Amino acid sequence: MLRVHGALPALLVLATGLVGCLPERTSPMAADHAWHVRVDSACLMVPNVITTNWDGINDQFAPVVYNVTSVQYGIRDAQLRPVYSHTGFGGWDGRLADGTMAPSSIYMVSVQATTTSGNTLRLTAPLRVVRHIGTDCLPTGITLVSPDMLDPRRCGELLPTNDLLVVCP
Repeated sequence: MLRVHGALPALLVLATGLVGCLPERTSPMAADHAWHVRVDSACLMVPNVITTNWDGINDQFAPVVYNVTSVQYGIRDAQLRPVYSHTGFGGWDGRLADGTMAPSSIYMVSVQATTTSGNTLRLTAPLRVVRHIGTDCLPTGITLVSPDMLDPRRCGELLPTNDLLVVCP
């Protein structure tokens, strides 16, 4: 389980995994990407990990926004080939164009949102797709941000997750 303590910038993340995986402390901006941007009262936040194992927890990627009128995003594989694009507030369920599930890997997400005041928010970040909890693990030294940690009512704050995110020993 991923536990979050405090608020930015003093936020520390304690990630614990299954048996054999040790707790890992990381600072939020030591992550491999900034997981949110904001302007005025609007913000755009994205997870950097989804677990497409169909347990009902964090199985989809979707940008989380506040005071935004439109969103569009694209997802590319490790070779930067497009695998999904979407305009609107829906999510990506981890399926490729041929209907098969995307393999566990790192993907690149580019999101653009228009705020209620007409500004544009842009965020490009890696997204880890984890299909097999327990055998696929996440590297140490990153802040794990899953979809259930993002609350559009509080830009920039992380909630605890209900998912078991395994950090490599």
